[in-house]
Amino acid sequence: MKITGMALPPEYDRHIRDCDLYAEYEPWQIWEYYREENGNEEDKEKEEMFFFTKLKEKSANGFKISRTVGCSGGAWQSEDSAKKVPPGRSGRKLGSKKRFRYENKGSMHDGGWIMHEYSLDSSLLESSDQVVSTIDRAWQPVHNDSDWLKLKEAESQLNSLLEQEEIYWK
Repeated sequence: MKITGMALPPEYDRHIRDCDLYAEYEPWQIWEYYREENGNEEDKEKEEMFFFTKLKEKSANGFKISRTVGCSGGAWQSEDSAKKVPPGRSGRKLGSKKRFRYENKGSMHDGGWIMHEYSLDSSLLESSDQVVSTIDRAWQPVHNDSDWLKLKEAESQLNSLLEQEEIYWK
């Protein structure tokens, strides 16, 4: 397995891809790139994408992980603390799962992407900076700038109408 340093069998390469989720690409760019591998339009929208990715240390002691992504100032922000995997009463912890949300103030994708990160417990490995992650859209993004501008204009008009109604009812 990738996490233990062994190669993944070829039949799984298409299901769990190698991708640096903390590099210069934004979540939607990664999504678009890998969903193009599927031929069926219906499958493209439904596919849950799994990735092996390497964690990047923020500091030399390795306690803090850098979660920056892309070139426009985005980052994966944690939404919860690590949850034990598998959950339950068993005393043995195999690993943990964390949920992250993409944040980039001013971007139309702010809050629009979710990542789940799965890691094996450190007691099972000597050391591993590899995790398995999934990314998915939290909502349907706007696909081009003209649509974005139309939405912003409509929002502005609606706010103006609401202000006028408020004045009328006073």
